[in-house]
Amino acid sequence: MTEEASLGSEAEVVNTAAKVGLLLRGNWTLRSEVYYVAHKDRPDTEHFIKARNAVMRAFSESPVLRREEIRQNAPELARMSQLDLQSIIEQFAFKERDTSAEQPSAQIWRMKVPDDDMMQSDYPEIASKISHGGDLFPAAECAADSKQTVSTAHGRVGIAPKKVVSAQVQQLLVDMLDQAGRWMSLDEIHLKLEQQAQANTDLQEEVEELCTTKEGVEEALLMVTVLLHGVYVLKAVPPTLSRSKADSQDVYWDVLISAFSKSKVTKRTEINKVCQSMIGENEIPQTTYNKFIKRFAVNKGSNWTFRSTMSWK
Repeated sequence: MTEEASLGSEAEVVNTAAKVGLLLRGNWTLRSEVYYVAHKDRPDTEHFIKARNAVMRAFSESPVLRREEIRQNAPELARMSQLDLQSIIEQFAFKERDTSAEQPSAQIWRMKVPDDDMMQSDYPEIASKISHGGDLFPAAECAADSKQTVSTAHGRVGIAPKKVVSAQVQQLLVDMLDQAGRWMSLDEIHLKLEQQAQANTDLQEEVEELCTTKEGVEEALLMVTVLLHGVYVLKAVPPTLSRSKADSQDVYWDVLISAFSKSKVTKRTEINKVCQSMIGENEIPQTTYNKFIKRFAVNKGSNWTFRSTMSWK
């Protein structure tokens, strides 16, 4: 049997590929349920599936988009942080300067590969699924044994952990790290969480179960933190620094996470470059910058050095 015969006809190959993939502008990409299949039982997976679908829908309309055009008419992206959204967009596109814009720092996202018009015309029923509304990718059509995991370019895990962790325990972790006065390692958090279990009778059973292994604690932490240079930093602005939930400044917090993920030592000019790249702004507003930077780093001359476990109090 020849290799061509063993693979089957083109139609058979395409039909098999369509069980786990879709055509985006004529190029194959994994269905979102397949991309996240290793995490199908995790509480936030559905949100990331819908967000990835929304990004694909946007690029099905145009191979070049601004960030605001990707978010436009996509309520699935409303809760998505800048870093998590960027991690999804980077699967399909690269960023470059928008030469048509007046603002020099303006950026656009361009698809990584050119359109394949022939594939789109030959298999319109597959290509059209991305632009349809509703449940685009029924899980029943996906290969159950497909294994894929995802993380962002900055080491930030973009999906929820295996354990189902209640909102109350998530908030407990946030408050614990916010009030600790410094970022902590996994061992330190594990120990402190065990102490919290004794003090909080309402959550004692759930927290004790979580603390049976370090892996369980780490999985829960990844719902609300980022692992940065050996310590866990809150994903969102800490409650004691946030004026209100309605006045979210998480985009600027994301900028600092991204800047310090590249290096433990950085400068304001480098942070400004990250800010321009991520959100199209020249810099973090001064008041916000002064407030946030102290949680991340200590000033040494013209450099900002990541605190690791050094206290900010």
